[in-house]
Amino acid sequence: MEPRKRALIGVRLSVATDESTSPARQREKGRLMAQMKDYHIVGYAEDLDVSATKLRPIDRPQLGDWMKNRHHEFDVMIFWKLDRIVRSPADLSDMIRWCDKHRKNLIFVDDTFDLSSDLGEAMAYMASVFARMEARKISARVADAHRFLRGTRRWAGGRPPYGYRIVPLDSGGKVLEIDPVTSAIVREMYCWAITGVSQSEMARRLSQREVPTPRNWIRLQNGSPVTSVRWNPASIGKILTSPACLGLKMTGGSTGFHRIVYDTQGDPIRAADAILTPDEWQHLQASLEATRPTRTKRVSEPYPYLGSVFCAECGHVAYRWIIRTGGTECGYYRCGVTSGSSAKRCNTAAPMDFVEEQFNALIAHLFSTVQVVEPVPSDAPMDNGETVESISRAMKDVRAEKDMGLYEYEGGREEYLRRINGLADRRKTAAQAVHASPREFRPTGSTFASEWASSDIAGQRQLLLKSKVKAYICRNSLSFLFPEDLRKELIAA
Repeated sequence: MEPRKRALIGVRLSVATDESTSPARQREKGRLMAQMKDYHIVGYAEDLDVSATKLRPIDRPQLGDWMKNRHHEFDVMIFWKLDRIVRSPADLSDMIRWCDKHRKNLIFVDDTFDLSSDLGEAMAYMASVFARMEARKISARVADAHRFLRGTRRWAGGRPPYGYRIVPLDSGGKVLEIDPVTSAIVREMYCWAITGVSQSEMARRLSQREVPTPRNWIRLQNGSPVTSVRWNPASIGKILTSPACLGLKMTGGSTGFHRIVYDTQGDPIRAADAILTPDEWQHLQASLEATRPTRTKRVSEPYPYLGSVFCAECGHVAYRWIIRTGGTECGYYRCGVTSGSSAKRCNTAAPMDFVEEQFNALIAHLFSTVQVVEPVPSDAPMDNGETVESISRAMKDVRAEKDMGLYEYEGGREEYLRRINGLADRRKTAAQAVHASPREFRPTGSTFASEWASSDIAGQRQLLLKSKVKAYICRNSLSFLFPEDLRKELIAA
């Protein structure tokens, strides 16, 4: 008596929410076919959210594993339809050759092709040609839809930026809104960053509290099992440096949204309310820049002067370095340009004790009368925080999109010219405009020196950064540079 053939049932879906070709429907079709032919089912190869036009069968996560590592465990592969496994004649040809080599049979439940005959094989090839044509039509429709939605507030699809969630509109379509849970995590990371907490420490704290990572949060919302992946400092950096926190529409990946989407007039499109105000976001970027580590090892313990000491020759931030000779140690501030940078490190250094003594003397005596101020709350609507630099970056992004061929469609050239010319006009206007200070400030009632004495290291560093006082080192010498408003206050005192 011949042994029962072993069947592997294949399931593939490009979009996991497509009910007409749901995994359950495909599994049931395959199970009934195996039951009818008295096959023993050895397993299921389920590749969800996988496009047949982008990945060959052997390159797909589950089916590829069965084909490369477990082909000795089955005799027959059952698929609901031909387009569940391939959508091109080339991929079908590869699949037939693989089956011939490993002595496997392919069965399609609704497409009754007998691949053991020349006529059946020819019919399968014809069906794959039509499948490829259909795939191209679908791709064109999706591209047109995305092109339209890109210029509107509506959400085109995919995972939302961290801190936001997708909600349906009564009129149809979907938009973003602030997620009360994850936006609170973004605000917490912001507070940590402006007080000098490193991204590695943030990742440790979030992992210790078992806060779901961005990917796990989406899994929880979809009812899927979560993984044991911990928070990554790089992911935190992408979240905190993305203008998505300002509520602007972005493209480029859920945690790494890095390009602002602009309308045909060159204006940034707002996708939702902002988690951070423009002032907070600018403050955050300055804090992240000040704490960004270099590749060369330097003194790692925190100190209040980080980000306030600079090289007088190149203007690069200076860092503390320890030189050990025998049993003695000497500390210096020196140019922070690293060996991996395109710039050359300057030969500037000043003794660490000398620099910090000068700072302490400045704070204890000169700043004893300087009042600390705080911003006055304002009900004025926020602007989008654009500058000449941000508009220039947007123009660079638009040109990059053109170089990638994203405007190669009817009317695409005109859309490109409208966007690039609109941005050029905005940059010219921004360059000519003279903006008054958008915020008013009031004294807190305490002096700079008294707040310094009562603050920890992180608080002292933030006081110095807010004062905008900069110290420049140049071969054993030190000079201070004061902002104009502070200089006038010191003179008046």
